[in-house]
Amino acid sequence: MAIKTNALQVRRTILQVKTRYVRAKPVLANRSAEVVKQEIGAHLDRKQSIKGGRLEPLEGATVRAKRRKGSATARHPLIDTGTMRNVVITKQATASSPIAIIEPPKSRAEIAVFHQDGLGDNPEREWFGVSRNADRRAGVLAQQIIEPIFRNP
Repeated sequence: MAIKTNALQVRRTILQVKTRYVRAKPVLANRSAEVVKQEIGAHLDRKQSIKGGRLEPLEGATVRAKRRKGSATARHPLIDTGTMRNVVITKQATASSPIAIIEPPKSRAEIAVFHQDGLGDNPEREWFGVSRNADRRAGVLAQQIIEPIFRNP
C-alpha cells in the first residue's frame, strides 16, 4: 500500500494552516483576556485572592476610617467602591502583536500595587493575576479555537 502526495498541495495546506493559526492567535488572546478580567472580578466579589484563599483582613483603624466615610463594605479589602473590579484591557491583541494587556484601573494603580505586593505596612493581598479557573477556561478556549485548525486543514 502506498500513499501518494503532491508536494504543491502539501505546501498549500501548510500555508493555509499557518494563515488560519496566525489569525486565530489574537482572537484567543483577546478572549482569554476577557476571561481573566471576569475572574478577577469574581474573586473580588467572593473576597478571595486570585489564588483562591481569603484576602487578608483590614486593620481596625482602616475599617473605622472607611466607616467614617460612609462605606457599607468597610471590613472588606479592595471592594469598597468597586473600582478595583474594573480592570481594563489596555491593549488588544492583533495579528502582528498577539498579546493582550490587562491593567488595574489607572485611578487606583498605586493602591493596587500596595495590596498586590504587600508594600509598606500592608499584608500581601494578591488580587490581580491569572487564577487557576481562568487558566483552565483559557485552555478550553484554546482547544475550541486552535485545535480545529490542525484537525481540518
